[in-house]
Amino acid sequence: MSKDTKQTPVELARTATEEAVKYGENISAEVRDITIEALRKHQLDLEHIKAVTRAVLEGAEDAAKLNSDRMKDTLKQVTEGLDEALGKSAYASKLAIEETAGRIKDFTEHDLKRATDDLSALEGIFIESLNEVANSSKTVASDTLQDLANHFKNSGTAVGQQAREEIINLSKQIEKTGMENMAAVSEATKSFTEDIARAASGFLDGIADSIKETKKENQANKKED
Repeated sequence: MSKDTKQTPVELARTATEEAVKYGENISAEVRDITIEALRKHQLDLEHIKAVTRAVLEGAEDAAKLNSDRMKDTLKQVTEGLDEALGKSAYASKLAIEETAGRIKDFTEHDLKRATDDLSALEGIFIESLNEVANSSKTVASDTLQDLANHFKNSGTAVGQQAREEIINLSKQIEKTGMENMAAVSEATKSFTEDIARAASGFLDGIADSIKETKKENQANKKED
């Protein structure tokens, strides 16, 4: 049995990120793909997203410290790829919320708020994870990671922008379909939240496949040129 078959998606994400940082040519794109691959292997809940985000950053930190000359640029590329991947997960989650709300008649306003709150939390998970890895690092990468965390906090992130756009789009879609008349309840139903997380993972599968297809087409075009 190979080593990979024994690893969880989170562990694989860390290992793959280390390899991408050491040997990759387009680190940002590779980290994006690694992150999406790990995210889609499990239902897309906040706990899994946080675990994958931490694993990617820790793998990057471990590898980047080996080349101090390129460390800042490398970690910048890693965070850009991770940010983009989390933005894709925000889009997948929005699609999942729409699908779940459309097919479950007892989907409530509180369920919707819980789901959109999870979308809003993605940017915080990204920045918080950067801070945590920076604070736990005992290497020269710590300052760079902290600087990146401060930069994203002050300037914003792609995932934060994507999440805000999806919440607006979701609100418009719900208003259009008349689902704003959903009954309010005091407590979200756990099964609805899990339904959304599972559905989001499925939509992320489609996004990942689309990215792979685009890469194949680009490679084919390069060969023709």
